[in-house]
Amino acid sequence: MPSSTKDGQVATTTQRWPAPKIDVADRDYFQHFKSEKDGGIYISNLLTNRITAERMIFVSKTVNGPDNKFFGVVLVGLGVSYFESIYKSITPLHDQSFALLHSDGTILIRYPAATDRSNQKMPTGSPWYNVVAAVGGHYWSPGFFDGQGRLVAVRPLHAYPLVINVTVSEAAALAHWYRRATLIGIGTIFALMCSAFLLKSLNKQLRRLLVSEAALARREVSLAQETRELQRANDHLDAALQNISQGLCMFDSDGRLIICNDGYLRMYNLSADVIKPGCTLVEMTEHRTQRGTFMGDPTEYDFKLRSAARNTLARSLNLPVLAEGVETEAQRLILRREGCDQIQGYLIGKPLPIPNYQRIINSPQEVHFSNQAVDIFQRKKPGHRVQAL
Repeated sequence: MPSSTKDGQVATTTQRWPAPKIDVADRDYFQHFKSEKDGGIYISNLLTNRITAERMIFVSKTVNGPDNKFFGVVLVGLGVSYFESIYKSITPLHDQSFALLHSDGTILIRYPAATDRSNQKMPTGSPWYNVVAAVGGHYWSPGFFDGQGRLVAVRPLHAYPLVINVTVSEAAALAHWYRRATLIGIGTIFALMCSAFLLKSLNKQLRRLLVSEAALARREVSLAQETRELQRANDHLDAALQNISQGLCMFDSDGRLIICNDGYLRMYNLSADVIKPGCTLVEMTEHRTQRGTFMGDPTEYDFKLRSAARNTLARSLNLPVLAEGVETEAQRLILRREGCDQIQGYLIGKPLPIPNYQRIINSPQEVHFSNQAVDIFQRKKPGHRVQAL
């Protein structure tokens, strides 16, 4: 903490005793107070201490006599290392820097500083001056010194002609935004790809649907045409059946009526309410019995027709015929006349208790049947074997 006389000679200093003979009359702080009546504090540019050779900023104040006559200057020096220690204690962001400036735009200290910018002034066209005049704020700088865009926050110090700048490079400030934008872009591209894939799949499915609908429409047209043709054929067949002079009826394999024309109903005086599709042959013959046009047993008549149909089919295929469920002598006689080869049923094999059945199975002797039951086989061809259970 030195002081000087009115002639600029160092009078005292806390760094050395006695005070060295050093002239500070050329210093900016001395020239300021000597030429102006300023009772405030003056902060110098960054200067070199002529005692320690350290670069320092001097905070000075005038010393005046009773009549306000200039007697000299008292000042305090602050080394650059002092400010660097303060800035180092603050954990910096990437590409962040601090600067201490005069209110007139002269740079005093900048940290970190790859290039010494001390005692340089901010460019005249910089927005910095307007922000300082507005008592602080921020602005974007194109990089007047190094060409690198920066975001600058400006804060003037109250009661001191000093301004603090905090800057961060545009790339560092927007790095997080860039990462988020990149992720959003990747997500958007992925979403677009998924949308394109879904649209392609939907288009393919839509085309398949259109093809299917077209094919279905063609099938419906074809089916409608075939239905009309079938209806015409049915109409022709129905007209033919209803206009022939003979009576006609047809049954399915279960013995149920399929077709019966009016000629058949008139021939046997039958009721159309009874004789209709779905009624059985037994029901028809019973109705004929009621009308007096059938004199036999309806059940035996049904059995005879079924047996004749089966025997005719089997002989046409050269197959042996086995009749099951033969329960009466009348059925046996019918089967004999129709040329049936084998029979089974209650007539020749009545139900037995389980012990009797096991005894017959385990007996080594031949099982004999009555002449009444077996004589149906007398006309069998050589080589055929009787099977009856």
